[in-house]
Amino acid sequence: MEFQREEFYQANCAKANGKIKELTTKVNRLALFRLGVILLGGFALFQVIQSQEVILTLGVFILIIILFSWLVYLQSKVRKVKIHTENYLKVNENELQIRQDRSKNMYSAGSRYINDKHPYSSDLDIFGELSLYQLVNRSATVGGNKKLAEWLSTPANKEDIEARQAFAKELGSDYDFWQQIQANMLFNLDKPLDYQAQLSHFLSEPISVAQSSVLKAYVKVTYYIFIALFVGSFFSSLALAALIVLGVFNFFLSLFYARRVNLVVAKVERIGKALSSFSDVFESIEQRKWKNKMAVDMLRNIEEQSNEAVSVSIRNLSSILNRLDARLNMFVGAFLNITQLWDLKHIAALEEWRQGQSAGIPEAFEFLSDFEAIGSLTTLHFNNPHWAFPTINESQRHVIDARGIAHPFIKDTDVVANDYSFEDHSLALITGSNMAGKSTFLRTLGMNAVLAYTGAPVKAQSMDISVMHIVTYMRIRDSVNESTSTFKAELNRIKQVLEEVEQHKNVCFLLDELLRGTNSVDKYLGSKAIIEKLISYQGVGLVATHDLKLAELAEAYPGYVRNFHFDIQVKGEDMLFDYRLKDGACTIFNASMLLKKIGITI
Repeated sequence: MEFQREEFYQANCAKANGKIKELTTKVNRLALFRLGVILLGGFALFQVIQSQEVILTLGVFILIIILFSWLVYLQSKVRKVKIHTENYLKVNENELQIRQDRSKNMYSAGSRYINDKHPYSSDLDIFGELSLYQLVNRSATVGGNKKLAEWLSTPANKEDIEARQAFAKELGSDYDFWQQIQANMLFNLDKPLDYQAQLSHFLSEPISVAQSSVLKAYVKVTYYIFIALFVGSFFSSLALAALIVLGVFNFFLSLFYARRVNLVVAKVERIGKALSSFSDVFESIEQRKWKNKMAVDMLRNIEEQSNEAVSVSIRNLSSILNRLDARLNMFVGAFLNITQLWDLKHIAALEEWRQGQSAGIPEAFEFLSDFEAIGSLTTLHFNNPHWAFPTINESQRHVIDARGIAHPFIKDTDVVANDYSFEDHSLALITGSNMAGKSTFLRTLGMNAVLAYTGAPVKAQSMDISVMHIVTYMRIRDSVNESTSTFKAELNRIKQVLEEVEQHKNVCFLLDELLRGTNSVDKYLGSKAIIEKLISYQGVGLVATHDLKLAELAEAYPGYVRNFHFDIQVKGEDMLFDYRLKDGACTIFNASMLLKKIGITI
């Protein structure tokens, strides 16, 4: 299956490269035609001018303009398709790169979401380079990145998880559709602008400069007055004088309102062209017949809020903003403001759009954030069809029943899968040799649980899991900035774990080697006391430790504590790790053998 997926992406790349070559040829050909129209048209125009036939000259001139504009339009359409195809190529090349090295993902690694005080994200490598977020993420927008980070940071309820699973499965059934959406959204990677926030800011209050009914009425008629006076100026000097006065008045009127116009434009600047791409995305989504409840409900909510299709509303806004950009050319802008008060005309159009067509836009962009996050889960599902969507158990008790569960970061050819269940115990004590797999197993369970609660598939043959809040104690770091020693940092984290378990009944803890920052006697006594405190709170979870004496807790709390271990096989001077989870406490340790390998004999 791994090979088939690689072939799929390679075939897409080959197809895209071939199409790009064809489109490049078309663009170049149209550019030559445009040059030909200019040269031949100029020659033809020169010839008819010599004939002094005014109507013929005007006809040839108009024909040249129409033909040239048509070629510009065609070239623009072909170039747009070419850009989309280039983005489609990048999307597929990215998947091939990730298959070789998952750090090569062109999408965000989510480093901004790293939080050492979060209950589990730092310990389980959820954010940052080589993280779970980097493995999963295919969101290009700021909103999509935020949404995926939220899902990975907070367990969803059973209903939401199952809705996301269904959405990801349906989107995965037409994976090319999702890739086309990715290609349309790829421009966001170079310009990480929060379009949703910017539009919300724009929609939050009316445009004051467009509230004057007198000004709006004058803006509507000034162009027609200008045209009438322009025609009349050929026949009357009085009309010419009035035309000049009108032009000067319009020019100074536009200058008077320039600052307020700039303040309005600042709210929506740089998004005109981008909105065109968003419109294409929404149009594709709107035209598709969705079956899963999450998509249907969210799209129905948008339809109920809006007066027309969101794709049409956004395209209309894009058109207004793009026309307003003409003001950026000093000479063109001055001419348009003199003849028709261009800036004020389109500010009025913006206010009309805000009042009549903006309903449903915030909900649409919220849906798009969800859609990108779902698309990320879809890609994970498509790339790993052998991963299983977990069953979300509605039991109020703690449930984990995983078969063939493995670490998401380790390649299939190298990974060792294990089975694990809470079926006959609440607290698992995992002992074992150094490097035998204890910490990796805790992260395996934790990361797959996070994937399950996000709505993603998990790296397992099957998984039945109830919704629990994960809290971890694994990587404890001191902090010079906060004047915190390693031991103090450990105590802070232990306090956080104990508070979570005491206050919430659906917590699952994953603890790796308690109290590393103190002496061995205090370490054992302290670790034992912490575990017994967790037991008194009826806590549920796993504890990995090198301290074999802690395994005696299974005898003190039968039916509650159960021992597991990872061991090694020693053959001569070689140590063989099988990374298999086994019943009982470990009896073989390897610290002395590891020290001997670096020249230290105990």
